[in-house]
Amino acid sequence: MDNTLKGRIKSILAENKISVNNLSSLIEIGQRTLNNQINGKVEPSIHTLTALSDYFGVSIDWMVYGTGEKYKKREYSPDQPLSSRTDDQNTSYKKKQEIHIALETKPLLPYTIKPGSISKILENDRLTQRYELLPIVPFFPKYDFTIQIKGESMEPEYRTGDEIACLQIKENQFIQWGRVHLLDTPQGILLKRIYDDGDNILCKSEYSEKYPDFRISKSDIHSLYLVVGLLRM
Repeated sequence: MDNTLKGRIKSILAENKISVNNLSSLIEIGQRTLNNQINGKVEPSIHTLTALSDYFGVSIDWMVYGTGEKYKKREYSPDQPLSSRTDDQNTSYKKKQEIHIALETKPLLPYTIKPGSISKILENDRLTQRYELLPIVPFFPKYDFTIQIKGESMEPEYRTGDEIACLQIKENQFIQWGRVHLLDTPQGILLKRIYDDGDNILCKSEYSEKYPDFRISKSDIHSLYLVVGLLRM
């Protein structure tokens, strides 16, 4: 067994012959959020660890540190959803759930998002709530959202399915020319390495043999975002 937090959690699922998809509905955590945490893309939140502990009857100390008794006494059916358990059965879960509400999250936006809408979403909490909210990745610098990319033009550095963390560049902020940015344009989202070219921005692809350089007018760009982190499945 992989003697890490990720490995111990996976061993619990294997031992109980349950998939992430089924577990997601049983412990009432979003499937993508749970999958990211179980596969080590982000650290499991307090909410997730407590939900796993309550559902499987597993000690949190054992999951996190690998010490102590693996199982604790449980007084409920393992197929009983967390929200339907009594206060006595589920006290620790509800207390930790209150802590989870205060955890910082960021929206996961689709790559097909409507042109010109990203900045509006970030400025409006009601719009942000329409998208899946994921716990922040603690080892990333400050960022505003994540987005799963498509296409091969930025390979091998960025591949289809990669999830990137992006920081919004405001009008009065310095643009780090030569770095990879996400551009919100009238034609849709673009992921390119950018350079200053007067009234235009020069956009370069990593896969330059197939995707030649091109220029886009600065006035045509709705908003600009610096890529500060990468998660790969």
